[in-house]
Amino acid sequence: MHALCPINTIDIGRRQKMKLLVGGPGAPLAALGATALQIGTVHAVVSESEADALGTFPSPHLSTLRNLEMVAVGRHYHRVLLGFAGTTWDVHACTPWIQHLKPEGQFIVFGIAETQVGQVFKEMAAKGFALRASGRRHDFSFLAGTMEHGHRLG
Repeated sequence: MHALCPINTIDIGRRQKMKLLVGGPGAPLAALGATALQIGTVHAVVSESEADALGTFPSPHLSTLRNLEMVAVGRHYHRVLLGFAGTTWDVHACTPWIQHLKPEGQFIVFGIAETQVGQVFKEMAAKGFALRASGRRHDFSFLAGTMEHGHRLG
């Protein structure tokens, strides 16, 4: 949720034209937050049980997908969020997600253990990630940025 806060400063008309893709641990909460911010299209890659839970909050702007392969080829998003809470960090896990990022779009990794932030930033920066924002809350952090031209992921 913390990583989505800057979107609230964007004009509502622009938000309603935005597309957001989210997956990984914490995806349902991020998807609900994005719909509350009135983002035009929100696609959440979630498990079956998470999809059922999200179904209790119907929104014409929210679609649930069972896996990333269900995202249409050639579909690109203004924001791509990937959660890592409770999972092992792997920079290469970001690659298929980044492939769905629009040029100049923001890629956000969240749910990063406080002890891993330095490693995550170092590995992402080495692959062409340009940090634009970061934050932390309750031992978890997020990093948000763009992937520079010629990046080495995706």
